[in-house]
Amino acid sequence: MALKVAFVGFQTGHAYSLYKDLADHPGVEVVAACEEDETVRGKAVERGITVTHTSYAKMLGGVPCDAVACSDWYGIRGARLIDAMKAGKHVISDKPMCTRLNEVDEIEQLAHAKHLKVGCQLPVQYHPPFVTAQQLIREGAIGDVHSVTFNGAHTLNYDGRPTWMFEPERYGGSINDIAIHGIDALPWLTGRKLVAVTAAREWNARVPEHPKFGDGAVVLFKLDNGGSVFGDVSWLSPDGASYKTPFYWRFTIMGSNGTIETSWHAETVRLFKKGEKDIIETPFYAGDGSGYVGDWLLDIANTPAPERLHTDRILQGVRTTLIAQNAANTNARDVNL
Repeated sequence: MALKVAFVGFQTGHAYSLYKDLADHPGVEVVAACEEDETVRGKAVERGITVTHTSYAKMLGGVPCDAVACSDWYGIRGARLIDAMKAGKHVISDKPMCTRLNEVDEIEQLAHAKHLKVGCQLPVQYHPPFVTAQQLIREGAIGDVHSVTFNGAHTLNYDGRPTWMFEPERYGGSINDIAIHGIDALPWLTGRKLVAVTAAREWNARVPEHPKFGDGAVVLFKLDNGGSVFGDVSWLSPDGASYKTPFYWRFTIMGSNGTIETSWHAETVRLFKKGEKDIIETPFYAGDGSGYVGDWLLDIANTPAPERLHTDRILQGVRTTLIAQNAANTNARDVNL
């Protein structure tokens, strides 16, 4: 029997891909959709969404469902998910899942107390370049990982962004918004754990009309073997380039016996072996066809896929990302995770 999902919020472009991924999955039935903002609701209808409710409380209280999916504005997401879990529903959202550490704590407590599962739209680990890089690293192609650099810089395209994005309490920060992709993927990719936020910084670079908006954003982590991870998760990628730049989600991973580099748009994984002059261009391994929705359903069935997304891993990534965001907000250094 298909999992019945009620959907709330169409405040970002990710809402439509999340909705489609759920609606297209044979194990899911989207039974209701809510958008409280009239303007956003109209845009959702124009894009083919059947909006059934204008009140989240009424949808949650009145629609029989097994789970709630959320893509509302960021600052309200934690409350939306918590309300759903209090009502006994599994939850899934796009990123970021919430903007406050106390919300992660409550979500985790509810998940354990009520035996509920949490999903998140995190596609990096299912994308062929990264699947291939992960397998090569785990096979020992570069030895022990000591240094990782990733570029997750995004294009702002200011005129197309919602106004709430420039309100700190409603947005929650660029690190929280973007870095979760890298933070979640890195332990899976490298076999190493993130153990401390060495430093994190946000600054206003190109949007002077919103001085509290940190369109510049970088993070530095310590690995469990003493290595480091540096990530650029700014909004400084050139306008107009969209997400087509060759450095979009580029990972350079340096180990004791070599280096691997690949990116979202790469055609191969480039392997540089210690002692060898030639670059090894590795074609992509075939994936198994899994995705974040399928892994969420496996988790709900209490058969989580090994080394892929499940509730505990997702919440750990969310918490780590928020700790990094708080480090940037407070100029903290060497914060243990």
